[in-house]
Amino acid sequence: MKLLQRFIWLIVGILLLVFVTITIYQVRTENEFNTIKQSIKQEYDVQVDKMLAVDPHSVGEFSSYMSEIINAPATKTFLSLPEANTSILQDYLFNEILTYHNVDAIWFYKQGGELFHFKTVNDIGQTQQPIPEDKINEVITSGEMFSFYANYNNTINYYHSSKIENIDGEDAYIIMTSKMDGRWTDKYMAAINNSVINIVPSKQELEEIESKTIRITRDLNAYDGTTAAILNVELHLPFLELWENTNNNDKWILTASLSFFVILILFFLVYWIIIPLRKISVSLKQEKTDDIQHLLKGKTEMNEIARMIADYHHKQDELEASESIKRHIFEQAQVGIIITDNNSGIINTTNPYACNLINAPEEAIIGNVIDNFIKSSATTHKSGESYEEILLNTNNESIPILCTHTKMMMNGQPVNMNTFVDLSEIKTLRDKLQDEKKKLSLALENSGMVFCEYNFKTDDIIIDKKWEFITEGPSQNKGHNIIDNVLESDRKNIIKKFEIIDYGKKDTLDVEFRVKHPTRGIIWLSISILITKRTNDGKPLHMIGLLEDITERVNVQQELIKAKEKAEESDRMKSSYLGNMSHKIRTPLNTIVGFANLLTEEELDTDQKNNFINIIRNDTEQVLHLIDDMINLAKIDANQLEVDHKQHHINKIINNVADYFRANEKTTQLKFSVNTMLPDGKDIITTDASQLEEAINNLLSNAFKFTKEGEIELGYFENPADKKLIIYVRDTGVGIPDNQKDKIFNRFYQVDPMSEGTGLGLTITESIVKMLGGKITFESEENKGTKFFIELDMK
Repeated sequence: MKLLQRFIWLIVGILLLVFVTITIYQVRTENEFNTIKQSIKQEYDVQVDKMLAVDPHSVGEFSSYMSEIINAPATKTFLSLPEANTSILQDYLFNEILTYHNVDAIWFYKQGGELFHFKTVNDIGQTQQPIPEDKINEVITSGEMFSFYANYNNTINYYHSSKIENIDGEDAYIIMTSKMDGRWTDKYMAAINNSVINIVPSKQELEEIESKTIRITRDLNAYDGTTAAILNVELHLPFLELWENTNNNDKWILTASLSFFVILILFFLVYWIIIPLRKISVSLKQEKTDDIQHLLKGKTEMNEIARMIADYHHKQDELEASESIKRHIFEQAQVGIIITDNNSGIINTTNPYACNLINAPEEAIIGNVIDNFIKSSATTHKSGESYEEILLNTNNESIPILCTHTKMMMNGQPVNMNTFVDLSEIKTLRDKLQDEKKKLSLALENSGMVFCEYNFKTDDIIIDKKWEFITEGPSQNKGHNIIDNVLESDRKNIIKKFEIIDYGKKDTLDVEFRVKHPTRGIIWLSISILITKRTNDGKPLHMIGLLEDITERVNVQQELIKAKEKAEESDRMKSSYLGNMSHKIRTPLNTIVGFANLLTEEELDTDQKNNFINIIRNDTEQVLHLIDDMINLAKIDANQLEVDHKQHHINKIINNVADYFRANEKTTQLKFSVNTMLPDGKDIITTDASQLEEAINNLLSNAFKFTKEGEIELGYFENPADKKLIIYVRDTGVGIPDNQKDKIFNRFYQVDPMSEGTGLGLTITESIVKMLGGKITFESEENKGTKFFIELDMK
């Protein structure tokens, strides 16, 4: 079914994507379309305003003909007549002014508001002059130009008025009107291309227009400033229509493409998923797996579904077996179980343990009311509540029991399950528990662990008196004092772990930390904590724990770690040593073999042969020295190095070693001095001379090896206070780096792995000195030199 769900969600996602894509496309095109319309509308707004202008300096229709009327000589003459009845001038008004300029009526007023003449060529009456009578004189006196509109029976008239200066010095006033009919709308449409213009009363609602049409409206105001009509300009531009048609076509193409894609996916969904699922569903309803056996093998999800159906039938068999097991558990349970009707309390079933306790077979118990055996039941106690009660068996014996009842459903009906145990058995278990508790306490006492208990609310703590010091401190809260007594470097870690308990993520905690003991100093403690109670909001309320002093264990672990690191270092050094040893033995042996072969040649003269013999002798001594070091180290490890303590002259021992090194060719390049403190005869000590010479020889060998220039000094002095003889070897060589001073006595360790030697000299020297009963120390500064001291008892 996961595959089906995925396909469904896929289709929903694709449909959503289609919808979002089309919506975004639509919004985008609409925004672009509206932007273009707005730009065009702004240009046409200017044309409309220009067309309606009545400014004398504008090129508006009314402005032009008003100027002609006012400035015409015939008008001046007409106004100067005593009566406006001259037929010639009336014809002029009709032909030249009214008809030519689309004026339907004209009023001439003299100064003072007296109507001089009225002329109409349409059905406009003289009384349709829209300026109130009481305002006429006020308008004429002001001499201002007015333009306004009026609505007479849904017919819109345009009025224009202006002052006319008479040639005799007496001013007049003229008011003209024209019906805003097809004459004017045709003129307007001629002035504005691709437009449809009409004039509607102000109260009439404009019809809805198509999105490809641009509408421009202007309010046509009356004399009192109210709106008399609305000029409605609708622009039908071929460009906008083409744009909209193109966008609609693109939208339908996009929709069709996406729809085809969705239909294709639906086809595959039906073909690959729905039809196979339908076959599987039919097989499932028939409770047979014969038709889907071929689907049990494979790796597709459809194969997985088929296997799930086969597993379902298998689970049904297991469920039947499980019911049998539950019945077995019910019958074998070592607690009494009585199931009763929730309303009547009639017993429906019981188990053997309850039958034995009641002392009656199940058939005799079923059908009775539980109150016949247990007086207090579900009617007096809450579900899940445990309480002590008396069970009355068929022998009228009262048996104390611990009873619990639980409300539950069985076969779709509400029932009560009453479980109980004989308290006499519980008492026996309690006695056993007390014994176990004593044994546990004894075990804890012998194991070194300490039990502790803490109440977060009351701040009460139960702990052994010898550990009460960790609860002491400046705070009134003992828990805070415990945290404060933890060593500062461990405090952050323990606080972090306690926060996990405080947040309710865990109920257990194991942590190790250090505290300062009143007498023992810094000690390590381990504590295991269990939160046993929490508040309703999840905060810890009560905890118990085990406290253990693990200082000794930690110390042992640390020693083991150091020993392990030392052993690993020794193993690495040994491996390095074996490699170097192989190289250092093979090199002189190759030299010995090579020059030995050269000695067999007859044409060599005596000097060449002696030179070759000396080379062979020196390399042979080098190999012997390496072998001696290895033998001595083996003897030391096997405790087989013999020490023969006898009286010897220290001066002789020092000089014997010095004489050997005086013959060294490097002695000629360095200053080598010997310093003996005691005179002959007073220089007797008890020691093993050969072993001591070996130790001094190793120290001098290192001195000559690592000193390129400067001086080397061998000597000794006496410390009378401690009765010690101090033998020293001082050089001005390369010295020992600080980070390697603790390793120089390690086996196979060499400060310079590429130098001569085995890396065993100082190890052997240290062992010899210890066997002689002394100790070896040194002082060294890098690039300034080293001084070794052998301290022996002066006997």
